Amino acid sequence: MYAGSLAVARLLLTAVWWYASSGHRLIDERVPMNTIRIYLIRGLAIPLVFLISIGISFFSVNAATYSWLLLIVADSVLLRVLSRQG
Repeated sequence: MYAGSLAVARLLLTAVWWYASSGHRLIDERVPMNTIRIYLIRGLAIPLVFLISIGISFFSVNAATYSWLLLIVADSVLLRVLSRQG
C-alpha cells in the first residue's frame, strides 16, 4: 500500500509538472527544454521503481524495501545521462 500510494502521488505530481511545462504554460520561458525533459523523466522513474518494488514484494518484503535504494541509483544515472545529452 505504501509503495502504491507513493507511486500514485509522484505520478500526479509529474502530471502537474507536465501540464505546467507544456508549452511553457506556467513556467518561465527561459527554462530550457532539456531541464523540462529531465524533470519529466525523473518524475516517471520514481513511480516506476515503486511499482517494481510492489512486484518484488510478492516474493520478499525485505527485498522490496531494499529495492527502494534503486531510487538513488536511478536518479544519479538519469542525471548523468540526461546532462550529457543536453
